[in-house]
Amino acid sequence: MNHTFAAWAARTGDLGQTLTQLGDLGLQLPERHGVDGRRRRTDGVELAWRSAELVSDGEFSPLPFLIEWRVPLDEFPGALSTAHPSGARGVLALRLSDPAPDQAMAQLRPILHQDIEYSVQSGEPGIAEVVLDTPTGPLILR
Repeated sequence: MNHTFAAWAARTGDLGQTLTQLGDLGLQLPERHGVDGRRRRTDGVELAWRSAELVSDGEFSPLPFLIEWRVPLDEFPGALSTAHPSGARGVLALRLSDPAPDQAMAQLRPILHQDIEYSVQSGEPGIAEVVLDTPTGPLILR
C-alpha cells in the first residue's frame, strides 16, 4: 500500500505533561522523551521547540509527533498566514486509519481534544485523508 503522508504534528502547550498523560493511559512511548530543536527564519527570528515521537522512527501510525513551541504563539509557523494556489484556508478534518481504530481514538483524545475533526477507520496504520477548507468547498487529499 502506498502512503501519501509520512507523519503529522500536533502542538501541545506542555510536552512533559502530555507525555505523562499518554503514559498514564498505557501508551508505550519510545525511549527518547523529547528533543530540542531550533532554526532561524529568513527574517532573522529564531524558532525554538521541543518535540517527541509517539511511535518509533519509520513506523506508520495515526498518532502525530508532538511539538511544544518555545516562541510566542504569534511567531510559531502555524500562526503565519500563507497563500496556497487552491485558496486553502486550513485543515478541516483528518481521516486516520489503524488496525485497532478504537484504541487509536482513545490515544488521540488527550492530544487533539476538540481542536479538529478527526476519525480513525480500520486499516493500515497512517493518515488516510486530510480535508482542507477551500473557497470552493472541501478539498480531500489522499
